[in-house]
Amino acid sequence: MYVLVIGAACTLTLKNRMGWRKILAVGLLIGVAAVAWEWKSSVNIEEFYKGKRVVLTGASKGIGKSLAIQLSKRGAKLVIAARTVQKLADTQSECLKNTPHVHTVRADVSKEEDCRAIVDKAVEEFGGVDILILNAAYSPNPQWFSDYEKPAEKFSSVLGVNLLQSVQLVHFSLSHLNKSQGIIVPVSSGAGIAAIPKVSAYATSKHALHGYFKALNQEFILTNTPVSITIMPLPYVLTETAVTNWKPIGTGDGITAEDCADRMLHGIPKRQLWYYVDWTLWFMGHVYSLYPEFFDVFTRLHLSRTSYLFS
Repeated sequence: MYVLVIGAACTLTLKNRMGWRKILAVGLLIGVAAVAWEWKSSVNIEEFYKGKRVVLTGASKGIGKSLAIQLSKRGAKLVIAARTVQKLADTQSECLKNTPHVHTVRADVSKEEDCRAIVDKAVEEFGGVDILILNAAYSPNPQWFSDYEKPAEKFSSVLGVNLLQSVQLVHFSLSHLNKSQGIIVPVSSGAGIAAIPKVSAYATSKHALHGYFKALNQEFILTNTPVSITIMPLPYVLTETAVTNWKPIGTGDGITAEDCADRMLHGIPKRQLWYYVDWTLWFMGHVYSLYPEFFDVFTRLHLSRTSYLFS
């Protein structure tokens, strides 16, 4: 699919400058290069995660729970965190069927001391961190900004989870990730790419998340920091929260949490700055910057049918 999109983009860009034969030749070369890159960057994930020390937030349900279970099946050593003790214990029980190396931390990731406790647990139990997956998120029910009674409080609570958890957890784990040449995985959304109405607080947090990690990636390159960042904007995933928040969509347009987790785990070893688990987000991520007005108009006209892009 990616190769087809690349070829189409190439055709649109070059059609007024080159003949069709040259266009096809260039498209073919790009397609071959894309396939070669995918083949070269492919990793045996069954082996990759064995013994990896993984910190995972938002692990009590949905995507986080699926990630934890699949990581445990692949032999990872896990520190999982969430606010709800019983649901977190349920996730741990499922993971313990596959590996004894699963530890929990009851944590509110908007709080500095809780973020410190998560990293301290990984260091205490495993001696460090190899992969930091920032999955915890707060997604309020969609509503118009004009209907917020106390918008500053709403924005503060959303940013506290969706942005500041990343700042805190990266701060506390960076020295350990540096030693292990580790990977940071910010879990994001299409709402961090396009302009989405009725989710202004959530969209703001995801745009800010992208800005933070793009800047941090530049710093890592300039300072020769051997830590990779892989930003993962997700499509509409059929979790309890997403289905509740986006009832007009129905249940046929998304992917399951299990499928999403599997795609994410295939992407992490590639160490790409951006990794899209779904072609729709790949397309939007590459084209929105060129034609934002088109996407904005399309979103306004078809919000109930396109919101699956913006989980």
